[in-house]
Amino acid sequence: MGQSHTVKKDPRNKKPPASKKAKSSPKPSAKKSTENARKGKLVEAVVALLHEMPGVKVERNVFLPPIHGDQTRRREIDVLLTGNVAGYLVRIAFSCKNESKKIEPGKIGEFIDELDDVGIPPQHGIFVCVNGYTHGALDRSKEKGIRTLVLRGLTKNRLASEVAKAFQFNIFLLGEVVKITVTNNVGIAEYEGQFSLFFDDKSRPCGNIADLIVNWWWHGDPPSTLGEYHLNFDVPQGWNQFVAGKPEPVLGISATVLVRGLIITLSGKTKTHTLVDPVSQSVTRGQIRVDFDGARKRKVVLPVTTVNTEEELEAFTRRQDSVTLTSRIRLPRILSGSFYYPWSERVFRLMIKRYEKFQAGEIPDFRAFTLEETEGTDLSTAWEPPWYESVRGEGPPVIIMDDEGNSVDLRLLMNAGEYGRVAALRPKFERSRTPEFAYLLSWAYLMQADALACKAASKHEAEANRLIEQSIERIEAALQVSPDMSDAYIKLGAVFRDLGRHEDALASYDRAVALDKDDYEAWANRAVTLINLGKVEDALDSVNKSLDLAPQTGARVMPLMLRAYIHYLGGRHRDAAGDLIAAWNLNPDQVVGNVNYSPMIEAFCTAARSPETFLLLAETLWSEAASKIANGNREEAGKRAEDAAQTLEALKPNDESADMIVATVSGPLVYDVLTRSAGYLVKSGDKALAEEYIERMQSWAQEMFGEKLDSLTDFTRELSEE
Repeated sequence: MGQSHTVKKDPRNKKPPASKKAKSSPKPSAKKSTENARKGKLVEAVVALLHEMPGVKVERNVFLPPIHGDQTRRREIDVLLTGNVAGYLVRIAFSCKNESKKIEPGKIGEFIDELDDVGIPPQHGIFVCVNGYTHGALDRSKEKGIRTLVLRGLTKNRLASEVAKAFQFNIFLLGEVVKITVTNNVGIAEYEGQFSLFFDDKSRPCGNIADLIVNWWWHGDPPSTLGEYHLNFDVPQGWNQFVAGKPEPVLGISATVLVRGLIITLSGKTKTHTLVDPVSQSVTRGQIRVDFDGARKRKVVLPVTTVNTEEELEAFTRRQDSVTLTSRIRLPRILSGSFYYPWSERVFRLMIKRYEKFQAGEIPDFRAFTLEETEGTDLSTAWEPPWYESVRGEGPPVIIMDDEGNSVDLRLLMNAGEYGRVAALRPKFERSRTPEFAYLLSWAYLMQADALACKAASKHEAEANRLIEQSIERIEAALQVSPDMSDAYIKLGAVFRDLGRHEDALASYDRAVALDKDDYEAWANRAVTLINLGKVEDALDSVNKSLDLAPQTGARVMPLMLRAYIHYLGGRHRDAAGDLIAAWNLNPDQVVGNVNYSPMIEAFCTAARSPETFLLLAETLWSEAASKIANGNREEAGKRAEDAAQTLEALKPNDESADMIVATVSGPLVYDVLTRSAGYLVKSGDKALAEEYIERMQSWAQEMFGEKLDSLTDFTRELSEE
């Protein structure tokens, strides 16, 4: 309670004393003014936030000029919305008041005057307060068409928004295999786990019972509610179990799976704001903002709560006087024993190390794992990618029920070349879209496209065009399923290129390299199309990109041959020969055995004469001779063999002063070329031709090196013994 003081006036000084002056200081009123301004700004901010939406401009504290009179004068609009309706600019103005009493008619009148002054119709005015309106204010608003609203969601002192507790429950669903039962006519298994494994018709592993459960978890209709589920499975077509080396029919497979809930809880705060019609009490607009502080931290350790039933889940997540958000997320793998299945690469290598320790006698049982040892104590390892290289190397089985009620494994169908059966399951895919299903279905379409294109090559023009159009349709179907499939664009480009639609082909290859910039084959095929379009320098850039990406194997042969051709077109014959020789050294059979390369090799070797190019040309001609014999063209084969011999014999010893000298060619290269060439002739089956030209090779070698080649001697002996 304050104290009362009396101050006497000084007759000699009419001014109030210092104490009186201090008492009349304006600070308290300034504080109150600041508080009122803060209250008003709060309502303005909330109203602006509630009306943010695409296509609408939201502004606060906008100063508009009057439509008549002094244009330097301005009227302040608390919140202004500007939008476009049917081509017309529309403005809606808000007056925002945060007062302790109800709004009187005078406040409504002031707002009407403001709107009239700046040219905004009263029907486009909205008045917002926090404590309601008097009857007179409501009548005045209704008379002019002004809408009245009450903002709810502020604290009692109207200085802030009300804050409530909020909880977010992320419920991760984990399927745990509790029991597996296999019924057959076999009494005793030959080894542990035998009746859980399945093999294809060639005795290759194709899956196990855990795969059937995972397939149900991924592709089937697994529940999102917690509890225990009893499942029965059909054996997919093509899956076999073998006992004593013979197929043994499976009479039944069942499993019990417990779906648990692993709950991660985030706590936070929520703010709720609503605009309410004061007459009808209906909510016209509202917003809930929830902020979970822990979610913004980079590193946060959150406890995991495990529940087994919906009742346990309801009891844990029930929170009084709070906002709760729940989500159910299916973990990507199931729990089988002490592992998440399918196994990750990390776990598989862990098992290998444990087995090695068991073999070394360091541990008594390599199977004695705990979940903490294999997967850790949090959920992060559940998202590690499955690793199939240890068993199949292709990926998980994708098991679908076809229209006839059969359980089929799409991977086995693809391996068997039954692409039509896979493509026929497209409606099933539309109801159950998964990455694995999309991958197999897309490739089924592409393989159908390849078959149609090959068939078109042997048909007359009209029939060929019809088949090619069907091939394009299959490729486009693959792209509908997998829009980002670069392989499909590569195949589409090849079809367009064969049709002479080079611009379309280039667009397809451009799309392929945009999707996979590291695909060296796409870059090489793109270069071919650029050559066809006459853009040779662009083609060189593209093929160089291909060579930068290609592995250091025979995969480089095609781009090297392509670059050799580009150099040849540009008159750079030495560069062309260099790429040609490089490709030949990588894979001789691929270069000389490709009949499409023969004309190019002959042209290149003639343009850039060297010992290496002469040897390459000779081998190519002998390979071509052997091919023509196989095709029944003995006369043409003899001509090619003779051309090859003359090309070889054009290489003279040093002392004969010939243009070409063997001294620059390594002995091993000569040995390899002649050995391979003799092999082509022997395999051709024409004994006389083979004997004649192997003898010519041997004579040349004797003249060149002063001795015969052992490999050619062996071929001669082989022919004489036939």
